Amino acid sequence: ALHQFMVEQLRTLLSVPDTHQILFLGSASEAWERILLNCVATHSHHLVNGSFSQKFYAYAQALGLEATQHTKPLGQGFNAADCAPPATAELVAVTHNETSTGVQMPVAEIHALKRAHPDTILAVDMVSSAPYPALDYSLIDTAFFSVQKAFGLPAGLGVWIVNERCLAKAEQLRAERAHH
Repeated sequence: ALHQFMVEQLRTLLSVPDTHQILFLGSASEAWERILLNCVATHSHHLVNGSFSQKFYAYAQALGLEATQHTKPLGQGFNAADCAPPATAELVAVTHNETSTGVQMPVAEIHALKRAHPDTILAVDMVSSAPYPALDYSLIDTAFFSVQKAFGLPAGLGVWIVNERCLAKAEQLRAERAHH
């Protein structure tokens, strides 16, 4: 009952449609690992402009993925037009609000990036800004946050929002790995 209540309340607060599942983890950094393991076979691309977006990229490297990054100096943000992922990238990781610098990628730019690259899974780190960004989940494949930031709750609970496309990719990867 508690789990159902939390999911229902988060759906309402964040306008998460039924096309997306809401999962719970120990932290947002666990979400980095889960997203990479379940949504990327070989290549992830990361928009890096601070220490937290850099850590997501480092997780991809540590997992042995072909990880690429588009970097901006600390204090600078991204526009969709200037940060296209490589054609081979299965996933592009963006940070709505880079915790280490406070620089935001406007929601409209996040949406524009997905519209420009609809076949690439879009992962949004909204750790330091959830529940405030009004993400259009028809354009967001996966997003995640921890409750200790903007929710002001004790640390130790990560929230991971995933769409059916991410779940299908995880099943595909599981089947491929089982055959190897």
